[in-house]
Amino acid sequence: MKKLIVLLALCMVFSVVLVACDNNTETPDGTTEAPATDAPTEAPTTEAPTTEEPTTEAPTTEEPTTEEPTTEAPTTEESTSEEQPPEPVKVVASMSFDAMGNVYGTEIDMDNLYFATATDYAAWDKVANIDHRVDCLKVAGWVAFFTETEGVLGYAVDGAAAVYPEGFSTPAGQDVMDHLAATAPDAHSAARMFSDVPVKALEAGEHTIALVAKDVDGNEEIFAEFKLVKVDNSLTIDLSGVTVTGSYPTIYTGANALFPTTPAIGADEYLVTLHYGSINIGEVDLSQYSKVVVTYATAADGLMPDSNFTGEYEATGKRVLLLNAPSDIQPDSAFELLPAEDAIVATAHYEISNSFMEITTVEIDISEIDYNGQLYLSFDFRNSENAFGALGYLLSVTGIVFE
Repeated sequence: MKKLIVLLALCMVFSVVLVACDNNTETPDGTTEAPATDAPTEAPTTEAPTTEEPTTEAPTTEEPTTEEPTTEAPTTEESTSEEQPPEPVKVVASMSFDAMGNVYGTEIDMDNLYFATATDYAAWDKVANIDHRVDCLKVAGWVAFFTETEGVLGYAVDGAAAVYPEGFSTPAGQDVMDHLAATAPDAHSAARMFSDVPVKALEAGEHTIALVAKDVDGNEEIFAEFKLVKVDNSLTIDLSGVTVTGSYPTIYTGANALFPTTPAIGADEYLVTLHYGSINIGEVDLSQYSKVVVTYATAADGLMPDSNFTGEYEATGKRVLLLNAPSDIQPDSAFELLPAEDAIVATAHYEISNSFMEITTVEIDISEIDYNGQLYLSFDFRNSENAFGALGYLLSVTGIVFE
């Protein structure tokens, strides 16, 4: 019985071993592997759709983002293109800027021209240096136009609108037209200029001067441009430092003036009251200036009863004078006599004020005078016989400027 039980147990063990052998594969080295060889085949099948889904969706998300700026860009470019100004119309077919110089009064300084030919202009540094004595710049040359009828020439200062004064340009002559026929076949008309650009009123400092051509259709073009540097070397006399002769040698201010009806000046400004006297200005080189501007005021009728200041003024020589020496003084008085003829450097006619001590000005031309030395300023108070002309008539000087 025991043997039978043992035999049955052995049979069961043998069956289990056979099952195990069927489910294991023997490797070449004799080891046994677990049945896991199917896992790599299943992994791609499961993960592939998961990996590809975000890859497929990403371009879908980016496409709208990329298309929005692409759609807006042309709109911006079109707007910018529409705002661009049109190209300016060419006006000048040919030109020749031939000469330029300073004008003092009506005289051109021919000895100091900035340039005297078109070739010189091309080499010029495009800077004109002037002082306060220069009235104008004389410009000469011609400009050819594309139009059948010539336009006009003018100038612009510091970027302002161009001005075209009457007579600034005239139709060019046949000599210019013959030259253009040989050198500029597109030029059909031309204008010549020998004209003045006014600069007297410009303030000291740097300015820009442009010469401008305008055709018959109103199109404009700058054909020459340069810098103008103006130096103000005018001389303003400090009245607080002068000496005075005559009845009133004191230097007054607006605050302590001798008469309450003196000219309307500031409390700290100075004035000199003259009555048969002169102002000692000091040494001055008149060759550096073209004129003297004297600001003054005189007594006039209408304020004081029974006055005849107009008659007293008319009794004098009515001159304002620059002298190189003071006049002699009448014995036993403070009253100067008429100046000696050889003491007169320059003179001008002056007017009586319209009302009592109303400020006015007079200019003495010294553009042709080269005197350099001691200088005195005076007015006539006597008649031609050197007798008293003015009695109660007074005159106040508030400014002396050499320009």
